[in-house]
Amino acid sequence: MLYDHFPSSIHEDLIIALGLELPTARQAAEPPAPPIQALTRDPKFRDTVLTAYEHRCAFSGFRAALGGSFFGCEAAHVRWHSQEGPDLVSNGIALEPTIHKLFDLGAWTLTDDHHILVSSKFTGTDETIARIRDRHNKPLREPLNEDHKIDRKFIQWHREKDLGGVFRGPALS
Repeated sequence: MLYDHFPSSIHEDLIIALGLELPTARQAAEPPAPPIQALTRDPKFRDTVLTAYEHRCAFSGFRAALGGSFFGCEAAHVRWHSQEGPDLVSNGIALEPTIHKLFDLGAWTLTDDHHILVSSKFTGTDETIARIRDRHNKPLREPLNEDHKIDRKFIQWHREKDLGGVFRGPALS
């Protein structure tokens, strides 16, 4: 059920919140039962999205490398893969893991013209609030290639409840 309905970035949170038991090491080593209708993932999605954004978080600009290898950013689906979001670069965005999780949880979303909207319900420490809320109404960092910009239909899915969206509006004023 987790794999069919939720992005992997929030699986652990859901398991804990629901009080479910994690599988034992032995159970984890056993192959899982095949899903009834598995969604096939494109193995190139991650690399294509990260390359499009130069391995830089589109929200914060964070980018790190060590020994020529980039790390610290993930390829996120705007319309979740589990909700029929395709593995297209126009449905992808490079994000730091925490920013990715906040996006999947609906703490922030995007306007149709790629500006950041932060939920008025988002809270945290002073530093966290400042870091996230300071990006409200600011433009998202765009990919190198104009053709790789996030498609409006995927943004609208993420933002609009009636389309399935997860944004926890209203946005800050």
